[in-house]
Amino acid sequence: MVVYNCEDYIQEAIQSVLDQTYKYFELVIIDDGSSDNTMDVINSFSDNRIKIIQHKFNQGVSQSRNLALKHSLGKYLAIIDADDVAVNTRFEKQIDYLENNDIGVVASQHDFIDANSNYIGQAVRRSIPEGQAMSYFAFYNICNSTVMYKKDIVQNMDPVYNNQLGAEDYDLFSRLSFVTHFHILPDILMKVRKREGSLCSENWEYFSKIIDANRIKIINELGLYPDKVNSIIHSKLVNKEYEDLNEYSLSK
Repeated sequence: MVVYNCEDYIQEAIQSVLDQTYKYFELVIIDDGSSDNTMDVINSFSDNRIKIIQHKFNQGVSQSRNLALKHSLGKYLAIIDADDVAVNTRFEKQIDYLENNDIGVVASQHDFIDANSNYIGQAVRRSIPEGQAMSYFAFYNICNSTVMYKKDIVQNMDPVYNNQLGAEDYDLFSRLSFVTHFHILPDILMKVRKREGSLCSENWEYFSKIIDANRIKIINELGLYPDKVNSIIHSKLVNKEYEDLNEYSLSK
């Protein structure tokens, strides 16, 4: 869990992890130079499963996640953002699936909550057909806060998370799609918070461009090389910007 200035939500996020029905885990928290009362909230917990690392200055999500991985001891790695809330059976169900299936990454469905933790809607329910992770990521992403993966599949990656602000998770998953299998459980195991002021909401246009570029890289890896116009059309279709498609025509 990487946290930066999240004093209003970090308590609920941490508690949702500690309340898991699967009890044998460590919670590695990286405070990335928070200037509010985030550390006071974190320090209010006395559970010995919590491992805290504090940066004096903000170093960014990618570097902080890489540091968390280096300090993690477990066989499996679960990601949770500091303002999201885990359903208490998340670890149990995801570990069970990883233990009994030949895959490296498992995600789940999720619902959305607001700043006051009220339910505001369900996310699009997606699945990844067996053996089709590469083509899946040419169009879609999976919710980072729902993901658990086997640590050994990233052991030879250095760094694991590249410095792609807002798209470091998609970048990792797209690279992993070439070396392991993915699965999205049908269960709703996370509550993902939508709120003003979050990194994603404030910078989505910038993030979207990075993700679009990564999608084209995947398409290239699949042996397809769309020109600039067809790349734009692909982006517009994926992002459901249908009205913008009127000025384009598909190449024959």
